[in-house]
Formats: sequence, C-alpha cells, structure tokens
Amino acid sequence: MQTKLTNISCLLICMLLFYQFSHAQEYQPPTPVGGASQMEDFICYEMVYPQNALKNNIKGKVTIKFLVTKEGQTEDPRIISSGNSELDDEALRIFNKTLWNNALKMGKPVDAEQKIEIRFNPRKYLKHCKKRGFDKFSYDGLIVDSTENVYQLKDLTQPPALIFEDDNNLSSFISQNLNYPEAAFKQNIAGEVELIYIVESHGGISHIVVSKPLGGGCSQEAVRIVKLLKYKPGMINNTAVRVRMTLSLTFQLHDKQGINYVPTTPTSGY
Repeated sequence: MQTKLTNISCLLICMLLFYQFSHAQEYQPPTPVGGASQMEDFICYEMVYPQNALKNNIKGKVTIKFLVTKEGQTEDPRIISSGNSELDDEALRIFNKTLWNNALKMGKPVDAEQKIEIRFNPRKYLKHCKKRGFDKFSYDGLIVDSTENVYQLKDLTQPPALIFEDDNNLSSFISQNLNYPEAAFKQNIAGEVELIYIVESHGGISHIVVSKPLGGGCSQEAVRIVKLLKYKPGMINNTAVRVRMTLSLTFQLHDKQGINYVPTTPTSGY
C-alpha cells in the first residue's frame, strides 16, 4: 500500500512539473531588446531629472503599462503608478525610446501587455551623472527628431561618424582596448561576433544585441567594446535621428604569443 501511494505521489509530482514546464514553453512575455540589464543601464543613461524635482529632492516610482504588438511595436502607454507630473513626463520620454521583443505563444508572435518601472532618486541620479560625465545631453544646436523612430543607413543624408581621440581609427581603438578573453584564449576559440545596436540622436549607444555569438567570453568582450564607442549622430537633412547599426569583430589567435583580431566597418542593421 505504501509503495502504491509513493508511486501515485511521484506521478502527481511529475505531472505538475510537466504542466509547469509546458506552460512556460507555451508563453514567453515581451522582453526589452538587449535584455533587462541593458534596459536598466539605458534608463540610467537617458534620465534627465526634472530640475524642480531634483532641487526639492522629490523621489518616486513611475509604472507604465503598455501593449507590445506581435510586430514588436509599443502602443497605448498609460501610467498606473505615478510619481508626480514632472517625473511622469520624464518616465514617458524615456519609455518612448525603449525597444521591445514581441511575446511568443507556442512559438508564434502575439500581442501582449507589459509594464516597466522607472525609479527616480536624486541621490542615485547625481552619482549616475558623475559616472556618465554629464547631467544634460549636448546636441550642439542640432534639431532632434522627436518621433524616436529608428532609421537605417540608407534613409540618412549623413551617417553616424565615430569619434576618436588622438587621431585614432576603429582598428587602432580596438587594438588599444580589446582584451582577448582568457577562456577563449585557453580553448583556442576564434571567430566572428556580430552586434546590432542603436546610435541615439545624442550619439550614445543603446539596445545592443549579439546577432552572431562566439563562446569563451568573446561575445561579452565585443559588447564591452561597443559600449566604449562614441558617435556623432546620424542626420536626415538637418535633424539628428536614431540609427540601427551593425559591427562585426573577428577574434583571431595566430599563436599563443601574439593575439590578433580584425574589426570590420560598422554598417546599417539587418
């Protein structure tokens, strides 16, 4: 009798675990492009604390609920938890720049609701300003596209231009900054990493996606390198716009004494 009860219990547990697994596989919610960690970094980098709220040490959390369509577009953002009107406006401004992957149900794209929390804390904000080196974005008098659309290189009248110090170029910049991952070095891993990312209208970089990964820490090192790049923004006529770009980094190990890698030129995404 005891054996029979034990078998039944095991069967029920297995059925429950199978249900939970199959349910998890059945639906995947919308996710931020580049992942949750990058989204957090993006919010910190983009935030411009409202001056009155900063002066009066006003803090709060703004929660925005929205729809992510099966095409990956965001629609109908609405504030369900408010800070105050100034914080709400800044939260919506940041949200309008976020990019999302659509939800999947049984492997097929579907419309789905999602929410995002944007926290405002003057003390933390001032620390972030010190880390990023500025409190407001400088556009050098440029007109900035307010639609937050993301364009391809073919749409532009002037592509984003990399900015380097000391007359560097992309190849020499990577030569000075890339660290061949130890795991890849030990395992003789070499090959190409391809990244897709957005050059923002202020020249910053966001929403980095590894479209062609490579093991041994090479993908992570390629992401780190891209985060170090600085651009002049892409232009459509006299307006600074957001642009989707790609960059491929080729990791090469000629021998254990000399490490080499070959960067390729950034191009438009997809």
